Order: sequence, then structure tokens, then C-alpha cells
Amino acid sequence: MADHLVGNIMSAQIDLALHNFYAGNINGAPGLPDHTYLPTGSGYIRVIKAEIMYVKADRTTSELYLTTSGFNRIYPNKPYQFISISLNLGKLLPYLSDGFYQLSRSLVINLNYLDRIESNRLYIGSQEIPIPDGARKSLIEQLQVVKTR
Repeated sequence: MADHLVGNIMSAQIDLALHNFYAGNINGAPGLPDHTYLPTGSGYIRVIKAEIMYVKADRTTSELYLTTSGFNRIYPNKPYQFISISLNLGKLLPYLSDGFYQLSRSLVINLNYLDRIESNRLYIGSQEIPIPDGARKSLIEQLQVVKTR
């Protein structure tokens, strides 16, 4: 009985240590890398997280909208478009860094690229994105907003 208890305690300590390591809570620990390799139909692409402006998901696939320079780094001879990856949003979210905000079940935005918010839509670059009902208030709470009232 005592051996089983010791095993459970050690397992919990290892889990906590790994969590702290990957969260960057340990001095000298690298935390999550600034990039990740994501599956496409024909292999994997290296995506630098800071180049992701937003992600739209549809069940088992996700559409990555990268900066123009990020897209051109991966596909230098193609005209700009979203990149379809073979991964649902739930599996992708743990690999994204701080600064990403899940606006709805199918949309994650990089707050660093949020340029404008209106009553029922937001703008990331030239892209207009509708704000889902009830999501505006929680989005505003994530931002440093100067209130006038």
C-alpha cells in the first residue's frame, strides 16, 4: 500500500515539474519554442507563432492566416492565401503562446494583430471578422482599453 502511495506522489511531482518546465516557470527552462511544425496535406510546415494573425477552424481542419512575410517564407512562389492544416482547433490551442485569444469555438485571434474593434466586428489587417454574439465584452476585458465613461 505504501509503495503505491509513493508511486502516485512521485508521478504527481513529475507531472508538476514537466508542467512548470514547459510553462517556463523554471529558471533556465526554455518554455515553449517560438515555432511549431503543423501538418498539411503533403507533410509539415514550420510556423512561427508570432506570424499567425488568426485561425479559423472547421471540425478536423483549421485555416491559418499568417502575415504576408510568414506566408512568403513558407511558400515563396505562391500568391497569399490561408494555409489549411490537418488539425482541429482543440489540438492546436495548446501549442499557441500567450497573446492568442479564443473568440469562439471556431476562431482564435492573435491580439497583437487586432487593429480595430467596432460594435459587432473586428479588424485584423484588412480582414473584417464578425464578433460572435456575447463575445465582445470578454474580448474587451483581454485588452488594455482606455474607457471614457
